[in-house]
Amino acid sequence: MTIPSLAPIIPAAPMSGRRTASPLRGGSLAQQRPMPLPPTPVTRDDSITYALATLDCHGRVADRKVMAALGWTEATALTIRQRQGLIVVDADRDGAFRLTARLFLHLPAAVRGWCGLRSGDRVLLAARSHQGRLVVHPPAVLGAALDELHTRLLDGAS
Repeated sequence: MTIPSLAPIIPAAPMSGRRTASPLRGGSLAQQRPMPLPPTPVTRDDSITYALATLDCHGRVADRKVMAALGWTEATALTIRQRQGLIVVDADRDGAFRLTARLFLHLPAAVRGWCGLRSGDRVLLAARSHQGRLVVHPPAVLGAALDELHTRLLDGAS
């Protein structure tokens, strides 16, 4: 019993300048071209440190890597404000807020309410150390941004 041979999925690389039969073109002779390269991946901005954190029952979030990237201590004065659903925290010598002794960031109840945050919610922390700024991304903002991105990039994709 003989086993039928299968055509290769990836055609063999041609010898330099030689013409070979192309199985994809009905066996006619054609110049083989190199396989296309995949698109270059999107590069990441290393000046931003990211982390996921859980809002505890006291309205606090924390991540040591993020706080270390910002260089913030419990003595760092901060301002906290809401902008388009995001919570923006800036180092500000006139700021009314501080980190706790364990470097937790307490988000005021009013800010949590404006952003629809509840105890147990996971938030994305983005530390922009060159600006001395922390941006807290609530789930609703992340969901809307990702939905928009997915719609734009994947609509019509098969």
